[in-house]
Amino acid sequence: MRQLTAAACMALAVTAMAPALGQEWAPTKPVNIVVTVPPGSSTDMLARILGERLPEALGQPVVVTNRPGASGLIGAASVARAEPDGHTLLLAPSTLLGAPHVMPKGAGSGVDVLRDLAPVVRTASSPVIILANPQLGVKTPQDLVAYLKKNPGLPYASSGNGSPQHIAGQLFMRATGTEMTHVPYKGVMPAVVDTLSGQIKLAIGALGGV
Repeated sequence: MRQLTAAACMALAVTAMAPALGQEWAPTKPVNIVVTVPPGSSTDMLARILGERLPEALGQPVVVTNRPGASGLIGAASVARAEPDGHTLLLAPSTLLGAPHVMPKGAGSGVDVLRDLAPVVRTASSPVIILANPQLGVKTPQDLVAYLKKNPGLPYASSGNGSPQHIAGQLFMRATGTEMTHVPYKGVMPAVVDTLSGQIKLAIGALGGV
């Protein structure tokens, strides 16, 4: 479990990707921060904080726009197509780095996140946690493993294909010899809402968003 936790946290190490900015860059018009997840997630909350505090430092308004879908590739494509003048930034979880390897060919209109975007700063990191609806009757990792041994194939929700949460689920199965079925969502908040309501009984999410 300690190895799994460490691996999941390292997967979240790179949290923000954005177009490269010159050292003397100073915005001359409103700055748009594109977020690749729905409102309410930890990444979205971080964007809202930046949207409140950056205008004083930049001298320009900051607008936050949510563009979820295709594990972040839709938002990434919109930023890649924007004028490369530093006024359109991308804030995304490290899902963006894994998405091209698991999404269908053509998702995100062919954007290449390593070629078309340049990293600026890591803004935050977050632990990854497993949460269960109380109806499942598990309260510890040991309880969950015992349940999965008797009920293989239990669906688990994540914030998308290739996300750290998706990878954490795969690592959990490998470490425990269990089997689950991955159900990708368009962000952690929809996954948490469905877990609370019982639509799905298990989810893996970033602590901040949960």
